[in-house]
Amino acid sequence: MSDLFYGRASKADRQEILDFANLVFSQADSPHDFRALLPKTYAEGVPGIEDWHYVAKSGGRIVGLVACRPTPMVFGDRTLDCGFVGTVSVHPYHRGQGHMKALMALMLLEESKKGRDLLLLGGQRQRYNYFGFEQGGLRVRMRVTARNLKHTLRSPDLSRVRFQAVTASDDALLGRLKALADSQVIHGVREQAAFLDIMHSWASPFDAVWVDGELEGYVMGRVLEAVLRHEALLPLVLQALFARDGSREAVFSLSPLHTGRIAVLSPIAEEVSVTDCGMLRVLSWPRVLEAFLALRARLAPLEDGRKTFLPAGGTAFTVTVRGGVPSVTPGGEKADFALSTLEMQRLFFGIKNLLLPNSLPASWSPLPFWISEADTF
Repeated sequence: MSDLFYGRASKADRQEILDFANLVFSQADSPHDFRALLPKTYAEGVPGIEDWHYVAKSGGRIVGLVACRPTPMVFGDRTLDCGFVGTVSVHPYHRGQGHMKALMALMLLEESKKGRDLLLLGGQRQRYNYFGFEQGGLRVRMRVTARNLKHTLRSPDLSRVRFQAVTASDDALLGRLKALADSQVIHGVREQAAFLDIMHSWASPFDAVWVDGELEGYVMGRVLEAVLRHEALLPLVLQALFARDGSREAVFSLSPLHTGRIAVLSPIAEEVSVTDCGMLRVLSWPRVLEAFLALRARLAPLEDGRKTFLPAGGTAFTVTVRGGVPSVTPGGEKADFALSTLEMQRLFFGIKNLLLPNSLPASWSPLPFWISEADTF
């Protein structure tokens, strides 16, 4: 088709991008209003939208779309340049014409040129395996019911807890809550101006939590993200939240590094399970592995060793752990592992490594990749 265009969106495309996404996702699922669902991405005036949307056009109109929203992520004491992929969509009348494949390939090429360390998305596994994305990481899922809490706190004084809906006019409060968000071991770098929109992702309510008249923390949604200064108060806060909303249960999604919260909830929760966290595509192996090996070392001592890796289509690098301290350096004399992108990601991030041995020192995997719902696309 001579009039077919693949490339980055322009400022003139902003409204059409929103209209196109609303149309395609509303037809495929329930009615969508992305401006309300994802204000951090699609609110009016969000800067740079055209820089991170890739479009397919036919006859000058958008027929396909892939977005990659840049978000620096803090993992322990390292910050990685991450891109969150979303709004992957093709117009119903133009499917089967290769638009998604072309746009995903273009996005991967351009994001690599930008120097991204890591790309993240949610979606059907095999669909995105074709583009080098694979499931990985560790998510501790803990379901807490009203009955669990009833038998934990026999006579709770719920009047001690007060919830306050946070608004844009609460500048001082927003600053204090953002500081709590930034204290998490894993968190997105959230600009103050965008913080409220981020916390309202997926049409979530956002409440400050006060206990005994003191600011204790906040809750996003039911518990899409909840940060408290004192984890021991979580059962009381959760019971007050249930009483206010009429809720019967809450499901926490935690990193294994959330040791304080896991300690509080594990004697209470009705169900505890460990799953993978989501789909990732590593673009900079040295930077990503250094960050996550350092996180892994917080969970258990790393076994000393030295291994050289050669990812398909990439350059060799060497992982060294000496005295329990990891480092990753470019190059290496001979590769101990020469693997495809998917094989490399499964080796380091695959959850099956909890159950089945691999060729790495046992303490090196699976690496604890995890992100909060607040930081997803």
